[in-house]
Amino acid sequence: MATKEDILEQIVEEYLVHKGYFVRNNIKFLPRKDHPDFVLNKDSNHSDIDVLAIHPKLSGPDAVMAVSCKSWQSGFNPTSEIDAIVNDKTVRGREAWQSFRELCVPKWSEAFVKAVQDATGTEKFTYCLAVAHVKGDRQVWQSNQPFIDADGSEVPRCVGKQPLRYAGDAMMALTKDFKDTIQARAQRDTAFRKALLQEGVECLLAGDVDTGKAVLRDYINATIGFEELSQVFDKSSKSLMRMFVPKGNPQANNLFAVIQYLQEQEGIHLEVKARKVA
Repeated sequence: MATKEDILEQIVEEYLVHKGYFVRNNIKFLPRKDHPDFVLNKDSNHSDIDVLAIHPKLSGPDAVMAVSCKSWQSGFNPTSEIDAIVNDKTVRGREAWQSFRELCVPKWSEAFVKAVQDATGTEKFTYCLAVAHVKGDRQVWQSNQPFIDADGSEVPRCVGKQPLRYAGDAMMALTKDFKDTIQARAQRDTAFRKALLQEGVECLLAGDVDTGKAVLRDYINATIGFEELSQVFDKSSKSLMRMFVPKGNPQANNLFAVIQYLQEQEGIHLEVKARKVA
């Protein structure tokens, strides 16, 4: 089954195709070996542009989208991420800047821009950050001046001199056509639909309740629908919908009864397995 990053990449790709872009995935890049700051044991493992898209009818930065996907179950907190980068903190098992090396280190920024140019023929593009869930004020990240105009300094910088824009929850998930894209994909792609249900349940079990409910809401809208679900549980559709909104506080027995029914309808059985955390 697809990983969460794969799911997010698929959703981003589907959305961009819907918007008229041609897309490529996992474009590799790494600093050039003759760069004065190149360090062999640190800079020899390539990084990837998760999704690179080009629109044949647009011009300027909007014609090319370079998307980095971060499908973290804990969500994306712009203020916390910037603080971690600036103060050299360790997050998710590694130094924070390493998750955004193309924004933080000039030699990696240069390599990122070159990879885009080699693939598309232009240095003008829009860098997008695709995330599953935003916590806090997204403008803190989008308007962070070092991302926009830093030049060669050891602080986060924006590649291509273009202002950062969000994809995922921060931009696309708020638009009707993006919701329609998810639903259309789920209706025709069984593997994607099952992965969507699995991700929603895993987010709930990991403590990311808001993201889990949002994913399950999208899954229900794309499959059985709340009207039919209301007949199964003898509850109003509005009452069921409220279970899956951000401020909703459903009882555990009601929530897991719905999840059990969704599994039965999908023909799958999700299990919890214990594992050691490093």
